[in-house]
Amino acid sequence: MDTGADHALTVTGAIDITGTLTGNASAISAGGLRVNSGGLYTATSGVTSITGELSSHAFRISGGGTLANSNGTVTFLNVNSRLTMNGTGNLHNLILNHASCVIMLQSDGTTTVEGDLTITAGTLTTEPEGGGTSKNLTVTGDVSVTGTLTGNA
Repeated sequence: MDTGADHALTVTGAIDITGTLTGNASAISAGGLRVNSGGLYTATSGVTSITGELSSHAFRISGGGTLANSNGTVTFLNVNSRLTMNGTGNLHNLILNHASCVIMLQSDGTTTVEGDLTITAGTLTTEPEGGGTSKNLTVTGDVSVTGTLTGNA
């Protein structure tokens, strides 16, 4: 599916990608997003807003799935869920912006944000759901935290 340069895509449920979703410069909002093995999400150069989850994940790039970030932004709003990046590609900008938002890293390797990490409200924790070994987070841009960033040992 190609959203076109000026067509918003709003999905109240989740987006489950096994083929290709191309965001162009569109505003995309979904109740969760998963890219499965063989799937490709060419993200919008604007904002992808995540408002829920799919199979316990707010945003998941599964092994064999690909994210082309298009220098866009992923924003989590009112979600208590997991962020998993096990496929190919990195996030560009990441924003948490809701007081009740709690995002737990679940990636097998390092989760990389190539641009900026902004936690306006809510919590980003490197401890996976249920505890265990903390996950690695790398941010190559600026980090702004007025919410909570927890880097667990």
